[in-house]
Amino acid sequence: MFQSFTNIFGATLSILGGIASLVALIFGILSLFFGRKLFWVFAALIGFSVGLILGAQVLQGQSILIRILAPIAIAALCAVLALYAEKTMIILAGFFGLGVFGYLIANLFNLPTLFHWIFLIGLGILGATLISRYMEWAIVIISSLIGSIMAGAGLGGLTHFNFLIDMLIFLGLLAAGILFQSRDLKK
Repeated sequence: MFQSFTNIFGATLSILGGIASLVALIFGILSLFFGRKLFWVFAALIGFSVGLILGAQVLQGQSILIRILAPIAIAALCAVLALYAEKTMIILAGFFGLGVFGYLIANLFNLPTLFHWIFLIGLGILGATLISRYMEWAIVIISSLIGSIMAGAGLGGLTHFNFLIDMLIFLGLLAAGILFQSRDLKK
């Protein structure tokens, strides 16, 4: 899973090296455990992930500076939207949160590029629908999902585990994030 993330964003992550891995780990953990309470952090992480996908897929011919600044600019825009246009950003977070997951799954199974975009759009529509109907639980699950992917990718950039260990880390982080965040929903 994390290798899929690293493959997509390899150029950006390899240039920034340990710094990018550490930032991904920190923001991933924040989203994983506090995505619902710190919605703007979760929104920024989604924007950053979308910006990395655009940088890797759409901006390939551009300089590395543009491919690094694009995700940062999109992350900042999403954070501002989360603070000032929360309802809009909640729907976008659902769309892009599950959409990015679909994109990574398609990449994990080495599907053709068209399927990356089909998975992004298909799961994105599902994410937007789920978050609009079951907002609190959807934010918990999607922020935990994206947080566990980002934290795992950050950890993977600092260490190098095999696929089985990566999946166990991903599943453990996902379960921990959902359990931690859902404690507040039960009250």
